[in-house]
Amino acid sequence: MSPVYSGVRRAGGLLFFSGMTGRVADGSVPAAVHGQMQQAFANVLEALRAERLDASDVVKVTVYLRDMADLDVLDHTFSEVFAEPRPARTTVAVSGLPRNAAVELDVVAVTSGP
Repeated sequence: MSPVYSGVRRAGGLLFFSGMTGRVADGSVPAAVHGQMQQAFANVLEALRAERLDASDVVKVTVYLRDMADLDVLDHTFSEVFAEPRPARTTVAVSGLPRNAAVELDVVAVTSGP
């Protein structure tokens, strides 16, 4: 069954990427939260490359965390992925995510100059 949503959608000079989790290409998900975060951001970077973009094109990230106790892990991973000026970020605590993920990322990237 195909998804009932678009994985990526262009609107003007922006690209909106649907929520990405730490799911690996084989369908598995790392057990540790740190591994899930690293994989989720790796999935974001891969999706950006497919659109001929990179991390510097990201202007907004919404992060959904199952446990706010993981905020330090998120901050560390975020600082590894994004250089200054980092994208705007919103972090939301949620009671559950698809496929029991610990983190899900929504990303907005700009496809044209400022």
